[in-house]
Amino acid sequence: MLLIDPGLQSSFRRVLVKMAAYLLPNVVLTSLPESRGSRDQDEIKISQEDPLKSCDVKSEMALQLLRIGEQLEVVMPQFTCPFITLHGGDDSTCSVEASKLIHRVAKSEDKTLKIYELCRHDLVHELQEDRIKCFTDIQNWLKERLQLNS
Repeated sequence: MLLIDPGLQSSFRRVLVKMAAYLLPNVVLTSLPESRGSRDQDEIKISQEDPLKSCDVKSEMALQLLRIGEQLEVVMPQFTCPFITLHGGDDSTCSVEASKLIHRVAKSEDKTLKIYELCRHDLVHELQEDRIKCFTDIQNWLKERLQLNS
């Protein structure tokens, strides 16, 4: 259970999430403040005003995230495809340690881990300078692999 949020490390809490998801799948377990995603105040305001966006984490969503973490632990040691992992160093939603672990245990020989030290969870909605850096890193990573294969 290395990839699971520390709050869900205990098997008792995992059982509670599973029960809640089965009995009350739409019950809100927690709400994440918009400010956890970005330092860009304009992006936070846009996000807050978006009627289609919700920061509520319902029990069914929590269960699916729990399952994804469990599956990643099984799959990543056999994963051989090239991949890039991008993570905000100031992300309080997902642990940067989980990204480091995925990078460490993945069998792939072509793997890249980029940590943007001051950034939060939502890299593509961060401050413009960091957003550009993120997209540039993705473009460069893809270009390098396309050149290798041509």
